[in-house]
Amino acid sequence: MERTSKPTPHAPALSRRERQIMDVIYHREGASAAEVQASLPDAPSYSAVRTLLGILVQKGHLKVTPEGHRHRYLPAKSRRQAALSALKQVTEVFFGGSVGDAAAALLETGEAPLNHAEVAKLTALIDQARSREDANSELKGGGLQIFPTRPLTPWLAASGERGLLVANTPANLGLRRARAATTSSG
Repeated sequence: MERTSKPTPHAPALSRRERQIMDVIYHREGASAAEVQASLPDAPSYSAVRTLLGILVQKGHLKVTPEGHRHRYLPAKSRRQAALSALKQVTEVFFGGSVGDAAAALLETGEAPLNHAEVAKLTALIDQARSREDANSELKGGGLQIFPTRPLTPWLAASGERGLLVANTPANLGLRRARAATTSSG
């Protein structure tokens, strides 16, 4: 039977030794107390390792499953989930929640230059964020507002497609006037 404590929204910070243990657990994709002890630099006693593993279970970082007469300790979250959670906490604490400021700080250090693939990935993510921002600002700023309605034509009714109603918002009316002006002058 698997045991784990409920992780807190902001799990308590890890000590140096707890971080070392988590690194071993993630690297090995789970381990017994003896395996953790054997993998630690300057390893503490077996009972100290068991105590630290118990603390990590209580903090919600590890889960434990019986394996014969021993216990196997597994990460409660994937490495990616844990990294994202830690990054979110650092962003909140040190950058006031600003993802842009956190990313800029990482890039400004220049300690690890980006390769072409990483630059392309970041560029694509920035483009996606811009698209979401543009879409959100159009809806909030009085752009086109689209609502589903009943089918508009027999063909739409037969196909199961639904029509769309475009609301007359100030921005939408301005768009129609601009289109009318360009078509009447051309």
